[in-house]
Parts: sequence; structure tokens; C-alpha cells
Amino acid sequence: MAITIPDRENRDSLFFDAAYFIIEKNEIRPGQLQIKFRLGYNRANKILKQLVDAGIVSEDLYKYKANVNKEEMLMAFHNTSHIEEQLDKGLLDI
Repeated sequence: MAITIPDRENRDSLFFDAAYFIIEKNEIRPGQLQIKFRLGYNRANKILKQLVDAGIVSEDLYKYKANVNKEEMLMAFHNTSHIEEQLDKGLLDI
């Protein structure tokens, strides 16, 4: 399964931190994300929706399970940050 990272304007600032947290736990409930990052209900659910849309986690009734292993996620995150750095430096024109 391919991971699709949302662009900066469309992803929450805690997207990567939440992804790492979920991968470490393998599965979580939304309340755990709220407690860990001191978030309100709506923001926690927004982040979880972004992670589902990215293919990092899947929703299973009242909990979310990791779809990918840590290595796959780290590779996708590394590629995304590398591309964003190149764009910031004006080295890529997309």
C-alpha cells in the first residue's frame, strides 16, 4: 500500500508526530491521541482522518490500526521532507 502524505497546507502540524505515536502503539483510540497531544476532539479526529486518507492507519470500529510498519512510514516521510526541502530552495519546479 502506498502512503500519500498531504501537502503542508492541508496537513495538521501534528500529522507526523501522531503517525509515529500510532505506529509505535500499533493501534489507538481517538482519546489516546487527545491525551498524548492535549488535543480537543475535533482536532484529534481531523488528524486521524488525514492519517487514514494517507494510508498510514485504518479505522476499525472505535480504534485505529497501523497499516504500515515503521520502515515504510519513515521512508515516505523522508521522501516527503526531502522534496519539500528542494521546493523551498527553488531546486524543483512542480
